[in-house]
Amino acid sequence: MEETLQLVDKLADQDLDYLHISVGGFWNGSIRDDNNQTPRVVMIHERVGDRVPVIGVGMLRTPDEVMKAFEIGVPLIALGRELIFSFLPSSISLKPRLNIQ
Repeated sequence: MEETLQLVDKLADQDLDYLHISVGGFWNGSIRDDNNQTPRVVMIHERVGDRVPVIGVGMLRTPDEVMKAFEIGVPLIALGRELIFSFLPSSISLKPRLNIQ
């Protein structure tokens, strides 16, 4: 994780609008260090501080999960498939439209 934090340090000093941090699971901790279960998005946000906004992404599926993510200080949250699946009627299948067998 230290290498990632060094990279985001450098990126935060550039003229960026935001850092989009997609980690699979928003609440997942370090992959290499089982003792550090602080969410990676949180570690990155704490590292860059106010230099650049962080967008956290990763399996936030309910409004409560999104609000909890905001409450810990991550300023922006992106939602993808959660929005798609929340608004599609169950009778609609995307398989034909996406050419999936």
